[in-house]
Amino acid sequence: KLFSEFDKAVIKLSLFKIDTIGDAYIVAGWLPCESDWFAQPMTRKACQSMLSLSHMMLDAVSAHSLQGGPTLQCRIGISVGIVASGVLG
Repeated sequence: KLFSEFDKAVIKLSLFKIDTIGDAYIVAGWLPCESDWFAQPMTRKACQSMLSLSHMMLDAVSAHSLQGGPTLQCRIGISVGIVASGVLG
């Protein structure tokens, strides 16, 4: 139920859910590839979307506990910059 709330927030903010691994929920926002990516307006929007998502996730975790669910802890990490990816498995 909690991850469903996260899914709705990701869609609302036009981000991309990569995967859930155990209790980890992994999301990506897109940044420009130009050498001045840090100065692009699109970068500011992507960063604002990720911060908004983190607030929505914390609100959902708090609401879950207030509705009688178990008390949960939530750790959120956000990173910005060049990314390399691959396929596992």
